[in-house]
Amino acid sequence: IRFNRNLKAEIVQGDDELGALATVHEKIYRASVNVYASSAVADGSGKYGHLIYVRPEDFERAAKALEI
Repeated sequence: IRFNRNLKAEIVQGDDELGALATVHEKIYRASVNVYASSAVADGSGKYGHLIYVRPEDFERAAKALEI
């Protein structure tokens, strides 16, 4: 397995509701940041965690768009 060490990730957590991830991705899209990969899980009690990988040069812009 080869790992690409040139990627950075943002972790987003929130209430698990319909459209929650769409809202996150829309914010990133409006900041002109491309998502390289993402993965999300729900914990069964109404919360989610979402790991979003972006290129290093887009990391700060993505963080600002997500208000992290």
